[in-house]
Amino acid sequence: MTALIDMFPDAFDDDAELPPIAPVPTQRPAVPTSSEVPAAPVVVIPAAVDPLDTTCRHDSAVLPDPLPDTVLAALGEALPPQVDKWQGVARVVTRCRVAGLTVHQACAVVRMLAPATAHVHRKWRAIICQIVRGPWDDADPFAQSRTDNGNAVRFGLEHSADLAWSPEAGGWFVWDGSRWAADDGTAVQGLARSLAARMLREAHALASAKGMSEDEQKLAKARVSWATQTNNLGHVRAMCDFVRNEPGVKVPGTAWDARPELLAVGNGVVELRHDGGAHLRAPSRLDRLTRTTATPYTPGKSGPLWTAFLERAVPDPDVRRYLQKLAGYSLFGGNAERLLVLLIGPTSTGKTTFLEIIAGALGEHAAPFSLSMFRAKRDESPRPDLLDAMPRRLLFSSEASDRWSLHSDEVKRLVGADSLAARALHSSKIVTGRPSFVPWIGSNAAPSVLDADQALFRRLVVVPFTVTTPKDQEDPTLGARVREHEAAAVLAWLGTGWDMYAAEGLGDLPPVCAEAALQLRSDLSALDKWISEECELDAEYSAPVDLLWRAYLAWSMDARIDQAERGNKIRFGRDLTGRGFGVGKAGDKNNRIRVRTGVRLTAEAMQRLTHATEAAEHGGGFSIGD
Repeated sequence: MTALIDMFPDAFDDDAELPPIAPVPTQRPAVPTSSEVPAAPVVVIPAAVDPLDTTCRHDSAVLPDPLPDTVLAALGEALPPQVDKWQGVARVVTRCRVAGLTVHQACAVVRMLAPATAHVHRKWRAIICQIVRGPWDDADPFAQSRTDNGNAVRFGLEHSADLAWSPEAGGWFVWDGSRWAADDGTAVQGLARSLAARMLREAHALASAKGMSEDEQKLAKARVSWATQTNNLGHVRAMCDFVRNEPGVKVPGTAWDARPELLAVGNGVVELRHDGGAHLRAPSRLDRLTRTTATPYTPGKSGPLWTAFLERAVPDPDVRRYLQKLAGYSLFGGNAERLLVLLIGPTSTGKTTFLEIIAGALGEHAAPFSLSMFRAKRDESPRPDLLDAMPRRLLFSSEASDRWSLHSDEVKRLVGADSLAARALHSSKIVTGRPSFVPWIGSNAAPSVLDADQALFRRLVVVPFTVTTPKDQEDPTLGARVREHEAAAVLAWLGTGWDMYAAEGLGDLPPVCAEAALQLRSDLSALDKWISEECELDAEYSAPVDLLWRAYLAWSMDARIDQAERGNKIRFGRDLTGRGFGVGKAGDKNNRIRVRTGVRLTAEAMQRLTHATEAAEHGGGFSIGD
């Protein structure tokens, strides 16, 4: 409201004098001449409402505070001298209605824009009279031409705020009061059929009026004939086709689900604020959200089944708290920290149950995925799996095998910041977008990762699930019961997780998670195992390149690592670079040596290397060199 007052201070001046204005008649007014306004109507305003009535002018309490950005933009576009133009009025009122303002609120905004001159008042009255359409008992329901296009104009006037045509996003969307639901055309056609039936009733009602002249009877008969034809399937379909181009109906594909901080829930929209946590508010058409949890968000709600399950599956309170922060972080679209979450542990530890419960609470914001998505080839094949996954907030998968693999480059691509391109089935069109999801994988064993490097390790977060439930104590119905009876408690738990993440971030990794990540790294390759066992890491550390190579060579031989896995010195250097260890110089100008930064050998590793070198020099061991 403050922004509106700043833009139009005179509109809120109670002392400002305006010329008297007669009320608008309740019957449909005469259409102004073509020299005054265009012929095509574009907005819905009841004929019985005077848009310039003084009761609307100061009733600022009925307006949302702050006004939606699109309304403010429309006001800016309609500033003088455009305010006395038909297009300016239409733009303002249409934006107000699409933004969710009521008719009275839209009229209040119009009133605020009206300059205090009798000439402009008369001009605006003519404009508003021309674009008045509804309710239909106060106006001529057959003002549009008796054509499919005329029917579509009326269809758009009555329903444009609740319909959206977006071919880039898949077709029709219908506002259901909480989000824009994708529609295969059934709901849209249903609205068109209802309008056609109402038109026929209206036509018969007009034709039954007494005292009509011969010309009026002919016109009434023509209206009945046209309304009857309109109820045929072909005309209903034509109405749906033509309405796609009506003002406010066509929406670009990029407008949908474009705000990562918004999460549609069963009772509104949750705003995920970095500076204030999760806040519930009313839904808005302007949010353009297409997915919902269906579960209501009730902060603070608890569930005994859910709580007991968490305490049993993750008994360590620090790990359980970190897990909650990770899950809360996953509510925000975009995966800003580029994470892949791994839940690792034996069978019957609750990993899959946890993921299924979380996904159930998130509804359409979550979806299962196949691990083949992380192993897919980058070719021109259709990728419907990727197109379906990109707008989700959380993807989950379970891998029961003890031997499974991921490709480092594909993981980094799918959790990275770059846009992805994919083609739908039976289509040649390439769709581009940024993934919104955080992938979660539950597995009995760590994966093998091809070409693992430091960039990959920064993305992996490992949460161990180590408590196995005895077979005779397993409850196969637990997950279903929590999803059915305590979904709201789970969603509240996720909201609290976001609050904690927004306040603290994810930097406080519990020691058990850090150890699990380190173990994962050591399982991934011989080099990573050597780094975890024989090296110390810190930005201040450095070590000679040759020293590191000789230490790695000695360790790998002692560990009986075959030569193919060990590699040569060139590969060793490349792999260290890939893990983020830089190259520098040390020593004075007469004795400069190449060093690796960020790493050094442990005291035990140095001691083992010294013994191995001495043994080699005395002929008692293998040769350690280049």
